[in-house]
Amino acid sequence: MEIKQYYIASYAKASLEEEEPSEYDEDYISSIFENVDFYEKRIYLAHIKDSTREKYQPEELVFLAKESESDETPNNHITLDEGEWIENVNESSVVCTNPDTYEEEDGIQYLYLVYGLQYFLAETDRMEYAIWQ
Repeated sequence: MEIKQYYIASYAKASLEEEEPSEYDEDYISSIFENVDFYEKRIYLAHIKDSTREKYQPEELVFLAKESESDETPNNHITLDEGEWIENVNESSVVCTNPDTYEEEDGIQYLYLVYGLQYFLAETDRMEYAIWQ
C-alpha cells in the first residue's frame, strides 16, 4: 500500500494572559472568556497508509509525534508500518470559534479586533481532541 500524507490538527485548552492592562473591569473580561473557548491548535503531518488512517483516531496518532516533546502518555498499542511516521510541523496558533459565525478563527486577533484586548498564550492544558484536516 502507498503511504500518503494527511494533516491532523490537535486542540488543547489555552490559558491567555493580557499583554497590557485594559480599561474593562474584571467581570466584563470574565464574561468574554465564559462565552468563547480558546485553544492552542497544533498541526501534524501523518505519513501513513489509508489502512492506518482507518484504524486509528487522529488523537491517537498525534501522541506518536508528541512522545519526545510531552509528558503525556503515548498510546503504546499503536504500531506504524515501516515507512510510516507522524511529523510535528511546529505550526501552532491560538484559535477560537467565533460565537457569531461559528467559524474557527485566530483567537488573539479576535480578542483584539472585537474587544481591543491584547493577549498572548500563557500555557496549555492536555490535548482535548484532534481532527483530520
